[in-house]
Amino acid sequence: MQAFDVKKLPTPPLLLGEGTIWHPKRKALYFVDIDGKHMYGYREDEGLFFTLQMPKHTGFIVPWGDDLLAGVQDTLYHVDLDNATLSPIAHFDFADYLRFNDGKCDEEGRLWAGVMCYKREGLDCAALGAFYGIKNDRIIYTAAPMDIPNGMAWADASTFYHTDTPTGCIHAYDLDSNGIPTNRRTAIRIPSHMGSPDGFCIDTEGMLWVALWGGSCIRRFDPIRGMALDECIQLPETDVSCCCFGGDDMSTLYITTAASGGRAGGLYSCETPYRGTLPNNYQAE
Repeated sequence: MQAFDVKKLPTPPLLLGEGTIWHPKRKALYFVDIDGKHMYGYREDEGLFFTLQMPKHTGFIVPWGDDLLAGVQDTLYHVDLDNATLSPIAHFDFADYLRFNDGKCDEEGRLWAGVMCYKREGLDCAALGAFYGIKNDRIIYTAAPMDIPNGMAWADASTFYHTDTPTGCIHAYDLDSNGIPTNRRTAIRIPSHMGSPDGFCIDTEGMLWVALWGGSCIRRFDPIRGMALDECIQLPETDVSCCCFGGDDMSTLYITTAASGGRAGGLYSCETPYRGTLPNNYQAE
């Protein structure tokens, strides 16, 4: 198994680090602490340079021009990075026990976002979550029910990967001419002893780098052959939540973890011999 050197980056203690995204225009990494209700920005030459308190749980952030789009509880916000301000642009009438979870944009700038039940006690959460496609602030696609819709990546214009974390599977979809996922099938089945698939990203070879919640690591998987590869990045926290490629040559993997086992969650970086793909930009018409 190939080992990697991991560097812990200076951030406040995180409750639930998530939502790593590289912003190519800003040449910076942005991420969130969902339960801590904060958004942060990090640059290698500056360290932590941006902090913004969020009004509610923030499940995802994606690039939007020079700024960001954030999924905050049940509302999409424009995040003005120069002025560190939030402006609501679309509200969705979710039940009060639901919130946005992971989200990313496709090549056409459409938003794809999961919604999960985050008040876990006394509710049938597996029946309450959903995965949505959103364009021009309206829902154009729904896949339900889901429990904890998470991690997504586009391999090309015809293949999409997504997971519902408790299933232990990463599913592949075909994409129709409008970019709508169809023909769901299991691409990777992850044994429970490895952990559960959370956030993930894709490299230029089409391999998935998967954060394994409960598994203390990031593993690289081949979604075509459905198998784990040799690359494994070990982290000191048990619950590894998200990862993305960034840096000038897109070969640095940034990783978030959640608080677990008496340890706070954190932000980590790891230099790899692989390159990731740039995130897609949100586009509003």
